Amino acid sequence: MLEIGERVFELRDARGWSQVELAERAGVNPVTVTHVETGKVQPRLVTLRRLARAFGVDVEELSPPPKPPPPPKTPIAASTPRELETKVYGAPADAISAELRPVLKEAKAQRLSDEARTERDQTEAWLRAYARASSSEKFERRAEHERVQFMRHRAAFYHDWLFNVWSLLFDPRPARFKSIAAFADEVGGERAASLSALKNEAAHQRVEHSEEAG
Repeated sequence: MLEIGERVFELRDARGWSQVELAERAGVNPVTVTHVETGKVQPRLVTLRRLARAFGVDVEELSPPPKPPPPPKTPIAASTPRELETKVYGAPADAISAELRPVLKEAKAQRLSDEARTERDQTEAWLRAYARASSSEKFERRAEHERVQFMRHRAAFYHDWLFNVWSLLFDPRPARFKSIAAFADEVGGERAASLSALKNEAAHQRVEHSEEAG
């Protein structure tokens, strides 16, 4: 009941109406509007129809929106640059003195690229579901939203990098493979913040690695 009330409040607030004004437009008692918004009563269908007509929407739009499912698992996006480079090159790029060359086969590189693309698509679908959620649901799950947004950018970038690795393996002509940091320097736009975090993470890992080695 409260979720229906939240939806009524959202629609009323978006139009700048008071509860009294909504009641007048819908032809219901102002107390009814108050009770519906606070979840004190289960509104009858006739009341919902009147409220919907006042808002100029279908009755279904007063129903509570579906809750987003649990965030998708993103093992590729959650990988650190060193971990992902190790999968591709057998070791972190900064630990390889020779020219970078993948140790995996073309089919495996394609699978990793496809997995990253799937994670990108799944996180985008989750963000669309979050956008349809109620205001209270969004507030409660805002930390998840920030995390999934970050993972979406990571998955999209990793997909681009892995797709580049796969395409170079697929091409019989000689090619120069790049580290994640080098590839990040060539791209930007909406992923700039995520890529900056990636490069900072990679730099931090290099410092930790050198300290452990020392």
